[in-house]
Amino acid sequence: MRRLLSVLAVLLACAWVVGGVLVPSDDLQRDCMAHHNTMIKAIIMYANDNDDLLPPAGGNGLTGRSWAKLTPPNADFPWTMALWPYFKDLTHLRCPADPAYRKPEIYASDPRSGQAVPTSVTSEAKRMATFFHTNVGYNHVWLSPEQHVRGLPWVMPATQSEVASPANTVLFVDSAWSRDSKGAPIGGGRYIIDAPIRPNRGVLWGKLPATAGGAGGWLCYTMGNGEPSSPYCKTNPQAYGYCYPFHTEQFTVSFLDGHTKGMTADQLVVGIDFKKNKIVDFDQCLWDTQE
Repeated sequence: MRRLLSVLAVLLACAWVVGGVLVPSDDLQRDCMAHHNTMIKAIIMYANDNDDLLPPAGGNGLTGRSWAKLTPPNADFPWTMALWPYFKDLTHLRCPADPAYRKPEIYASDPRSGQAVPTSVTSEAKRMATFFHTNVGYNHVWLSPEQHVRGLPWVMPATQSEVASPANTVLFVDSAWSRDSKGAPIGGGRYIIDAPIRPNRGVLWGKLPATAGGAGGWLCYTMGNGEPSSPYCKTNPQAYGYCYPFHTEQFTVSFLDGHTKGMTADQLVVGIDFKKNKIVDFDQCLWDTQE
């Protein structure tokens, strides 16, 4: 009996319950990678139709270059909305290992307030909530940063050709919108993720807070409001800038050249010195667009 319980414990550690069915975690990661691959194809098609520009992470009509044909007036919108004509299936925006995957009411809620989208609104508005809730988090700090131009914030997405090494540049990482007091993901995913290192000039993103213990700044930056001593960071030190390792401590990570693989947090931050707040090895760093 004791041996049987041990075997069951191992099986549960390697599987998720989805829709009442026990599913091996490897299968879920393969499905997650397939969703990433769909979004990679969509982003490449978008760039081909928009002078090689990558999609804007989000904006409310702010345009730096001629980057988007879709500019709803008076409404913020995420990059996933700009790509909608290229994938046309909301399930591609979700990671099957996310506990919210089988709860469409979560994806169809306002991600900031958690309130359900009214049934009276248009179908486009209902899709908008899911566009914000995607588990496919975009490396916006480097690929579509907001910059100050004449004192105003502008979204300035990069072109594919501006990226020095597409095979070593993160495009997407699994994301979670928020976590509960125990660090478990809640609220579906988040459309953008924060990079562990940021450009120093011209962008709206400040420096990461100095912390002891390696990558602490990235782990606590977003969900701890930038303060390693905050209650959230003390309780949940694995914040990862909205990235979340849904697959047995692995993130599904996509790169700009089109390949996708599972990676650990340590693998994602190579080439970065958090104490010096700088990239020390540009060849190893996976987030920046530079050589």
